[in-house]
Amino acid sequence: RGFVKIQKQTAECAAAALTKLEPILQLAPDAAYTIAAQVYQQLGQPDQALAQLERGIRSRPDGNNLHLQFQQLHLDLGQTRALAGAYARLLRENPTVPILRWYEGRALVMIADELRGKGNYQGAIDYYTKAGSDFGQYRSMVPAHAESAAQWVAICELSIARVACDSGDRKSTRLNSSHLVISYAVFCLKKK
Repeated sequence: RGFVKIQKQTAECAAAALTKLEPILQLAPDAAYTIAAQVYQQLGQPDQALAQLERGIRSRPDGNNLHLQFQQLHLDLGQTRALAGAYARLLRENPTVPILRWYEGRALVMIADELRGKGNYQGAIDYYTKAGSDFGQYRSMVPAHAESAAQWVAICELSIARVACDSGDRKSTRLNSSHLVISYAVFCLKKK
């Protein structure tokens, strides 16, 4: 089935590499946790790889590379709901860390996109709405990133309109499109 059993010598080398990474975890958590996750992936242990990346995020929540690797591995494993659950858990533990809100929003958009692709339009709308809320909260927590957050809010609102169109609900499509135009106009006026 395409799976090659890890040889004893390979497992020993991997264990030695992981042991050598231990002191580096505090000094350079982005790189060390990412390398540890890659070692576990090569050993065919994706759950351990995810655990390493999550530990890295707990250690250094502002480590964007850790978040990107964490999200990509969940996607590769087809675990977008688990990804959203992980961010919900991280947010419960650290509600004042804005970047966790950002990445939870991204995870929710991924779920919404999947649901839309499967024809679950109401589920997609619910997840796009939750994601838009996360990006809105992030915008209020980090005013310096208001423009990027506003773009994601607009993407979520546009996606809701797109789903309404896919489902044949033309009235909601027009209402959401009008709301999107008005929201963007208000945002531009606030910038001036």
